[in-house]
Amino acid sequence: MTADYYLKYSGVEERLAQLMSGTFDCYSVRKKGTWKVNNDKDSIMAYAIPVGDVNRQGTWVYREILMTNFPEEPAVQAFYKIEKISPDSLLVQEYWPKSKKNPYKGLQHKKVRNFNEEDLTTNYCPFYVIKLGQAEFHAYTPNRCKRNKDKKMSWVTSDLRFLPEHTRSESKVYATEEFVPQDSTKFNHTILYFRRLKQ
Repeated sequence: MTADYYLKYSGVEERLAQLMSGTFDCYSVRKKGTWKVNNDKDSIMAYAIPVGDVNRQGTWVYREILMTNFPEEPAVQAFYKIEKISPDSLLVQEYWPKSKKNPYKGLQHKKVRNFNEEDLTTNYCPFYVIKLGQAEFHAYTPNRCKRNKDKKMSWVTSDLRFLPEHTRSESKVYATEEFVPQDSTKFNHTILYFRRLKQ
């Protein structure tokens, strides 16, 4: 998709939702190709789609990240609620299904894409989003977000760029609330590119 394609979406929430949506592969800048895992047997894919009733629930996007050999078991399931603050700024809150056994796996393949907000939970740590251009958005968390995953506590900051050709995702994960720079065991820095695939 070119930048011109997204100009038909006049609402800033809808335009961001469309930039977030699509089919993506995880791209290695260093190797200049699809990022492979599991001894090069798997690649990582991301699928994202607008979901719900925009008139009743507002603007939402559902996203799955999965390995190609395990499409029925996504590694990540997330819902994003997009709210307009001003003509050039938005607030995006991330939600997750409360249960691993939930009806939303593979939602991108279904014709009816409804969901129930009562099935979701959140950490109340929103992304602030700035519109940089007609088809470019910058999202970031201003503070460290507490995350409890698999009974392990961590603190995370995120920085994302949404463009027609890809999404750049940078995250810093801290094992302790107070970051000690010289202790590399308590810090993980990851940058991923999700390259949009042609439909």
